[in-house]
Amino acid sequence: SEKIAPHWETSKRAIFLTGNKVLRNAAPLVAEHRWDEALAYWEEAAAKTRAKGLLSKLQFNMAVANEMQGDLNEAIRRGVQSYNTMFRKGTYTYLETLKKRKELLNKKDDSE
Repeated sequence: SEKIAPHWETSKRAIFLTGNKVLRNAAPLVAEHRWDEALAYWEEAAAKTRAKGLLSKLQFNMAVANEMQGDLNEAIRRGVQSYNTMFRKGTYTYLETLKKRKELLNKKDDSE
């Protein structure tokens, strides 16, 4: 039986950083890969907003931050929250990407 060797694969992720002051303010944190700080900022902003569009974007950004931190389950949970708050095709596509990543990780775990 053949084994698949683990390897790094670079992927790009979309993130909302424009269109609102709350989103723009986190841009430097994202640029510097300071995901803990960005996540805390977005969580605080999400708790204060009543605008569904902004909330959905914040939830999406939090999902990406969770993925960058290696917490795929939390990324999926927040991605679903974003999708349920306001449908965006990009959110659906991102959730499909996370699903595929999780399946690959589960396959790798099963083969060990």
